[in-house]
Amino acid sequence: MANIEEKDCSTLSEGAGPLVSVIVPVYNVRPYIEEALDSLVAQTYGHLEFPLVDDGSNDGSGEVCDRYASRDARFRVIHQENMGSARHGTPDWTA
Repeated sequence: MANIEEKDCSTLSEGAGPLVSVIVPVYNVRPYIEEALDSLVAQTYGHLEFPLVDDGSNDGSGEVCDRYASRDARFRVIHQENMGSARHGTPDWTA
């Protein structure tokens, strides 16, 4: 994991531009997830959120997501049983 600084997004103002959500599906991608999340950490746009949807990973991917979420308030981890979420339409937590 890269040296990421803790980020507090509670100071984002309404005038910071539209909120952009980058929804990241996660399923057994442990060899790649840190590189992907590091690329999100590096984003400089001020009004971002990153919901990470762990679809029942059993390789430690979900734990990596939890670590990033504990250090950067833009990340939110949603753990669910394996559902193959891409095949089941829009989850309840999307707008």
